[in-house]
Amino acid sequence: MWLAEILYGLITGNYRRVAEIHFEAQYVPAHHNVQEFTTALRAAGEPIRGLPVKDISVGRMLESLFSITRDFDMPTQPHLLLLQKTMVMNEGVATVLDPDINMWETAEPFLKEWMRSELGPEAYYADRIIELVRAFKKIPELIERLDEYYPPHGAAPPSPPLPEIAVIEHKSWWTYVFFGIACAAIGALLMLVLR
Repeated sequence: MWLAEILYGLITGNYRRVAEIHFEAQYVPAHHNVQEFTTALRAAGEPIRGLPVKDISVGRMLESLFSITRDFDMPTQPHLLLLQKTMVMNEGVATVLDPDINMWETAEPFLKEWMRSELGPEAYYADRIIELVRAFKKIPELIERLDEYYPPHGAAPPSPPLPEIAVIEHKSWWTYVFFGIACAAIGALLMLVLR
């Protein structure tokens, strides 16, 4: 979504929104200024916006973007690099097919429609409907679980299993007698030895 908004912002010249997206996505560290970043983007994009393919160089624009990346301490983003590579490829294809084509004007209706279908109110309500359907599908399972836990006719729920209780064995009195005799014998021996 961010990439689509970035591309749409570059095409429509809404550099402020492109800068805000970079900050929202944390592509640019927060200690930098949004207005300065907006100005840098405008300096890179405005010279080629609205011109036919034969009069622009996406490569020069990318050189400016790489400079911005360095100046604003941006970590490398593979998906942004892929977007930039796609822009260079589009420039090459457009140059071969029709050097007078304006890539920006040609791409704008497609991007606008995609943005409306993916980010517009229709998409929002479609997502909410899907969430509601998923929630409704869970209701029968919840009812079954409640029926298992609370049996019909007002009967009490099954009691939880009781923990196992260890059986305490009582030693026979012979054990105590033997222990007493052994202690007395050891004590007698110690007295004889220590004298």
